[in-house]
Amino acid sequence: MKPNEWLTFFTNSYKLQGYGVVAYTDGSILNTVIESLFFNKKIQRFNSLEAAV
Repeated sequence: MKPNEWLTFFTNSYKLQGYGVVAYTDGSILNTVIESLFFNKKIQRFNSLEAAV
């Protein structure tokens, strides 16, 4: 999901059961940790797209 689509997502009352992130760098992993502060469901990190699928 693109970051600028979050407002539309929540305005329409869509609900996520979980959230997956493919992180290739340490910065991406840090970003996922920060996102977890604002998202109260489970966030799963993956090292590759193949692992995420």
